[in-house]
Amino acid sequence: MFYHISFTFMKKIAVIFYGNPAENYGMQVSIENRVRYLRQVASYEIHPIMITCYDGFVMRLLRKSSPLANRPSTISFAGHHCHVEWFKRSWLDAIGHRVWGLEPHKFLSFADRIARNLKDFDLIAAHDRFGGLVAQRVWKLYGTPYTVTWHGSDTHTLPFRDDMIMRQTRSLMHDATQNIFVSPELKEIAKRITPEFNGVVVANGVDSSFHLFSAQHRQSLRESKGVGDCKVVAFIGRFCPIKNVMLLPDIFKLIANQFDGKLAFWTFGDGPQFHDFKDALTVPVTNWGRVDHALMPQFLNCVDVLLMPSVREGLPLAPLEAMKCGVQVVATGGCNIAQYVDPHNIISNQSPQLVQQFAHRALELLKSTAPRMELATDLSWERTAQLENALYNSLMPNN
Repeated sequence: MFYHISFTFMKKIAVIFYGNPAENYGMQVSIENRVRYLRQVASYEIHPIMITCYDGFVMRLLRKSSPLANRPSTISFAGHHCHVEWFKRSWLDAIGHRVWGLEPHKFLSFADRIARNLKDFDLIAAHDRFGGLVAQRVWKLYGTPYTVTWHGSDTHTLPFRDDMIMRQTRSLMHDATQNIFVSPELKEIAKRITPEFNGVVVANGVDSSFHLFSAQHRQSLRESKGVGDCKVVAFIGRFCPIKNVMLLPDIFKLIANQFDGKLAFWTFGDGPQFHDFKDALTVPVTNWGRVDHALMPQFLNCVDVLLMPSVREGLPLAPLEAMKCGVQVVATGGCNIAQYVDPHNIISNQSPQLVQQFAHRALELLKSTAPRMELATDLSWERTAQLENALYNSLMPNN
């Protein structure tokens, strides 16, 4: 039995989610911050559990992947330990799903095993479909209330591309004691999946470490990174189709050709399209890779304009954190940040002139002499934690 056995009468919740111990991207960062700040106000125990997958021999052949050198049973998460549950991907599940649209029976058996270890919990707070499948199992076995927090592609994209995922998502939303959406737009999209669900919006926050540094500090940082006399245009995110990253080489080229001054282009992250992105570049670009999230305020205080050409997003952290650091953000309407930025900075992702419009707006902002302005909003992880805490307390049984 891997879960902590408590000898007190304190209530406890399990926060269960799909993640990767070796990575720490947007949704995982959001979950970690939610747990960290929730602990500061909660009167109950919080047990985070990460679900992650690895490939056996057959799946490594099919997916052309490499064996993992290490599969840790716990990782550091939100300042505490997080248990990691490893699932060996099933080639039977994969074929059954892809060929016949079947449920992943091996994974569901795995979810059942985890669920039986959660019998004594008062609430299961799941994130996305994988965590939700475990939470739903606990509810069916023991009647334990559960929530699912929906972050983005798990709502706006994946269900509409796959009938089996649509069925599972519809079932999870319908059965959940409460669905939590990180933006109002996601809640509206959920109505296309099922009209029958309980749902509230609890937006992501921004950590207080993200703020506009003094002019002297910013200049010192810029000089240390070799951009002391440059304007910096950046992209932050996973290099994958949903982020529209293959538009960036042409956007960068247009900006470079039309800007009269020194420029630097930065990118942060990696992903399946990174090498295609690099091959398409015609201007120099520095890729910083996966930067420790704690270091991002230093980088963002060197950036002038952040580009977010995504097809769809939930409520992404990167542009909110950037705006807190005084960065101008140009984004598509699919990023769901229109309420936080200048309307002129939102470009329709249906526009046939998307590349040209992104470059044009970025150039206007680069040439502007207006002072940097921080994001004016009450978005904070403290507020997120207060809302989550009130919700969780209302859902847990009183006995």
